[in-house]
Amino acid sequence: MTLTEGKHRREFLVSEGNGGISWEQGIVTAGQNLIAGQVCALVDGELVAHDAAADSNGIPTLGAVVLDDDVDATAGAKPGVYLARLAEVNLSDLTYPAETSVGGEEAAIIAALKLNNIIARLAVVE
Repeated sequence: MTLTEGKHRREFLVSEGNGGISWEQGIVTAGQNLIAGQVCALVDGELVAHDAAADSNGIPTLGAVVLDDDVDATAGAKPGVYLARLAEVNLSDLTYPAETSVGGEEAAIIAALKLNNIIARLAVVE
């Protein structure tokens, strides 16, 4: 029997600001089932999975944040904690839209995170 382990809470996090300055509480929009490390946007005050395609020409129109833990809001909106600012994350541990044939989604996500002073790196050496 093979077991597959999912992502863990804050597994993506490399460093954060002192105290609780990096984290905020929010509401995940109804109809979504998001996992820890999901890159989200705040739309009308609620968390939704970030759509990098909405960012045109590589210029982010929405800042991005990162969901702290799994939140299943398929049956209705639910509270969730998200990384809002002042942090460094491993890009390979984040969930965001896949590259299309046009490309640029990953670059748009990195730029959108950077708007909130969240620095995403391909690999972090300590």
